Order: sequence, then structure tokens, then C-alpha cells
Amino acid sequence: MLRRSTALAPRALAAGASLLALALGLGACPRIAAAAPQDSATVTLDDFTATSQSGDVITIKHAVFEGANLSQQEIVKMLTPGTSPEDELALVRKLKAASISIPSIDIAKKKGGVIHIRDISATDVDSGKIGKLGFSGVDGAGTGDDGPVSVKSGALRLENADLSGALGSAGDPAEVSPMAHLGFLSWQGVDVVAPDKESAAQGGAIHFALASVESRNNYDGETFKDSTTTLKGLMIEPSKGSEFANSLGALGGHKGAHNFQEPQLR
Repeated sequence: MLRRSTALAPRALAAGASLLALALGLGACPRIAAAAPQDSATVTLDDFTATSQSGDVITIKHAVFEGANLSQQEIVKMLTPGTSPEDELALVRKLKAASISIPSIDIAKKKGGVIHIRDISATDVDSGKIGKLGFSGVDGAGTGDDGPVSVKSGALRLENADLSGALGSAGDPAEVSPMAHLGFLSWQGVDVVAPDKESAAQGGAIHFALASVESRNNYDGETFKDSTTTLKGLMIEPSKGSEFANSLGALGGHKGAHNFQEPQLR
């Protein structure tokens, strides 16, 4: 049961990473509203508006790509609908930048609501490998395909991340692999309420909260050696009457929220 519960943390992390990927053009289909001229190796985008495939509207007031190897035209092409998947993927693989800075991202959900992401930054971006990546916080609410969603979190920080495996061949999903290398992860104050698919039709929701998670992975070159992950203040509250609620009831003697006390995984 603990394995099933702690598995929710990586899922939440994946959601956060998806928002960052959307902002940086990794798999999104946005449209440029306006862009400032390129200055040497610095590309600046202002009043950027993008529409995802799901119909959500993403707004970025200002973004700076320092030391970028792509021209403004290439970045626009990478982010513009109509670009072939092969061309888009080639540009994402090619992208290098000393740093990327986006003070804020607003995501207006198609069915209502807005989610805000603050202080997004990345350094040492090199063809899917990133020295540091993170944001200072997320908050907001909206309506997804299965019902209302609310999300709030503090800072997320990744170090020595290798996302290149997720940039496999556009024509062969078998070549896509998960993150191959992650030196450090820290995420604070995560609180998410989302529809419980088992009971979404009845308005059921699952509440997931986490005071913090910190993970350190050690490598010998590119070979993984060992890892330590510490979760603090993990709480899971499933919708009433769901199979998950009944399972937690059997584990903890009740069918409401369940708190896990600072498990450490190695």
C-alpha cells in the first residue's frame, strides 16, 4: 500500500514537469502573439500567447533565453502550430541555452479557471540535459476533462536532469524513455485536489498533500549507484466509498485521510 501511495508523488512531479515542458515548448502547440527582436545570443519573447492541443490558453508576459543557439525564428517555429513533429523535435533536441527565465506563466483552462506558475528558470540547457530547473510556486484552480482541479505548491528544484530520453524519435514511440539521469530533486508544500476517476461521475475527488520530498541520486559516470528519497507530511484523502478509500481503511482502521509519517526510501 505504501508503494501505491508514494507512487502519487512522482505522478504529481510529472504534472509539474509537464507544465514546465509546455512553457518551454516540449510537446506543446502554442502560437506566438508577439516577440521582441533577438539581441546577439539572447532571445526575448514578450506578450506570448499559446493555445495547447487541449484548448488551454497559456500566457507568458516575458521570457528570456540567454546564450541560445537557436535564432528567434527557430524558437518561433518550435512553438508554432503547423510545424511538423519531426521539425519541432529536431529543434527541441538542438536547443541549447546558458539560462532560460520566465517570471510567470498563466494557464487559462478551456473549461474555466486559471493556474499560475511563478519564477520558472533553467540553466545549462543542452539538447535535453539541464543543469538546474525549477519554479518558486504554483497556485490556481480550473476544470479538467473529469471535473474541478485545484493545485498549490511551493518551490520545485531539479539538478543535473537528463530529459533527452524523452525526446525519442517522433515516429517511433518505442524510442521514448523516461528521465535517464536526475541528480537532485526537492519539492515543497504540494497540495492537489483532483477528480477521482473511480467516482468522477458522482463528483468524487482525491486530495493529495505533501510537506516536502527530497531525493538524491548518486552515479558513477553514467551508471546509477544508489538513491535516497525522504517524504515528509504525506497525506492522501480519497473520495468516499472508492476502492482506494476502502484499501486505506483496511490499512489504517478508517476510510478517511491517511497520513504517512516521513518515510525514507533507499
